[in-house]
Amino acid sequence: MDIPYNDKKIRNIQSISLRNLFYETNEHKQDFGRIKPRRSTIFQILDYSEDYSKLLKFNEKFLLTCFFSLHHKSGDLIYVSEISKLNANPNFNSFVLPNNKSNKLDHLVIKVWVKFNEWKLLIQWDCDLNGLSYIEDIDTLECPNNTVIIRLEDRYYYKKAGNAGIRRPKTSMSNHKLPSYTFDMIRSINNLDRSIKELNHSKIQISKQIDSIDRKDDIESVYNKMFQTQITIDDIERRISKQRSINDELLSEIMKLKIFNNKIDDIKNDNLQFVHNFKNEIELIRNQIPTIHQSIQETNQIIKEHFKQFSLVLNELLPITQSDMYSLSIENVELPSNIGKTLKILYQTNDEDILRINTGINYITQMVMMFLNLTKVPVYYHVSFKGNYSTIKDFRDKEYPLFYDPSLTKKKTEFKNGVNEVVLKNELFESGVNLLNKNLLLVCKQLNELYNQDLMDNIPIDCLDNFLWILQYLILFMTAEQTEL
Repeated sequence: MDIPYNDKKIRNIQSISLRNLFYETNEHKQDFGRIKPRRSTIFQILDYSEDYSKLLKFNEKFLLTCFFSLHHKSGDLIYVSEISKLNANPNFNSFVLPNNKSNKLDHLVIKVWVKFNEWKLLIQWDCDLNGLSYIEDIDTLECPNNTVIIRLEDRYYYKKAGNAGIRRPKTSMSNHKLPSYTFDMIRSINNLDRSIKELNHSKIQISKQIDSIDRKDDIESVYNKMFQTQITIDDIERRISKQRSINDELLSEIMKLKIFNNKIDDIKNDNLQFVHNFKNEIELIRNQIPTIHQSIQETNQIIKEHFKQFSLVLNELLPITQSDMYSLSIENVELPSNIGKTLKILYQTNDEDILRINTGINYITQMVMMFLNLTKVPVYYHVSFKGNYSTIKDFRDKEYPLFYDPSLTKKKTEFKNGVNEVVLKNELFESGVNLLNKNLLLVCKQLNELYNQDLMDNIPIDCLDNFLWILQYLILFMTAEQTEL
């Protein structure tokens, strides 16, 4: 069944086949002369039985080495096929053409080239794909010389009516007329003609089979396979060389391990006495552990006693007392219960309150410094005591005041409860007080290790930034711990 008109485009071409290739050179003309027409419709039959070289040259006209190329009408190249060697009915490999604008046309030029010492143009066909004839059965198709068959969408087409539009080498026919054949000769020729048709059919089938299998005798294919085989061999040799190198490295490692094992055996054999002595030393140390443990406990007891005495003296120097139910005082200086309340009072810019709170913070700073020196906290924020103008530094060595200076208080806008509010902020002082509070918590952590108790668990959350409450708690804890032991 033929395909629709719109599918006969250059892009739909799948393969090209050639049938009954024929090319005659001047040399062939001299050897054979031309096949001349007779008065009858029977062609002249040449007798090659006496000269096989003529038969060989005759075959050269039909067994051709060729390839084809496809071109646009403008002359632009579309596709070039592979080379088919010594074949009168070559079936070239299938191909797929790009689906671009220029390949959506239905006109192209097909050129077939043959090789006799050099490449020569055998066929140039200005092909209109819509003017082709559909082939029902390609195996039984009788084709004239140099017929081009095109496969479109798995269907085969060719140009009927004497292949009009296909240009081939021009040949001249002689006007010399041969005598007529006898009846026996005509009958023999008819038999021979049927045999030739059968032979042509067999030749087409065999040609298809040859094209469908791998051409083992194709020299170029053999060379390609030899080249690929050589590449594979080279790769295997490289892998073998690499594996040998790896094996040598493994052998070297094995030898090193053997030497190392031998050394271990030597050490084991030569140092049994050392192991025995070492065990004795371990046993001796193990026996000394209780004594050392007791010594540590006694030392801890001495340290705790020292802490107790220190706390008692410190409480006498800077006593912390209960002002009322909710407030504590240091050296009769009452301070708010947390940092937030302290800042709220300071931001009211009452000079008397500012002096009182700065004095209390000064006392607190002295006590925190004493506890830091007593407990030997390894890492803390360094405090520089300068009387009422002490400072503290963070780990970036930035210094913050431990006294409130109203001139450093600025107005800031903060977003609270869905609205922007203007508040007073003294960021340097607030940071300094928070760092001092962290130092006091570090002292609590250091005492945890000495007393083997978690002091932080006994500090209420709302008292974590209450300096006086934590200091009083530490003094009471260190004085009470000694009495319980």
